[in-house]
Amino acid sequence: MARAKKVAAPVVTVPQIMQNEILAFEEIRVKAKSLSDQAKALQKVIDTQEAALTAKLTAGATVEAGSYVCMLTQAPGRVSVSWKNEAIKLAEASGQNAGIYEATVKAMNPAQMVTSLLITKVA
Repeated sequence: MARAKKVAAPVVTVPQIMQNEILAFEEIRVKAKSLSDQAKALQKVIDTQEAALTAKLTAGATVEAGSYVCMLTQAPGRVSVSWKNEAIKLAEASGQNAGIYEATVKAMNPAQMVTSLLITKVA
């Protein structure tokens, strides 16, 4: 019986993770968290100010003449797309015309009007 030859496996060296790499990563992560927290705080301020301006315009306030125009706009909101597939499935299951069924469901669930604050720089 022949003896199997021993073959030395190649030595793979894995580079060490240096402390400065970890430190740089941690600094970036802390900075990102801080920026995220700041963005959330600023968004709250924006939401509060937008609500205040919207309330004033809704109450009939006028806008001082100047570089900006501020007004409320209304547009139909987006209707959830998921209802359409369900309407088609129900129509097909009941042997009805999917197009007519879809129109009926859409008429029963009209899109809600959405009011938005629009600010435009004019000068």
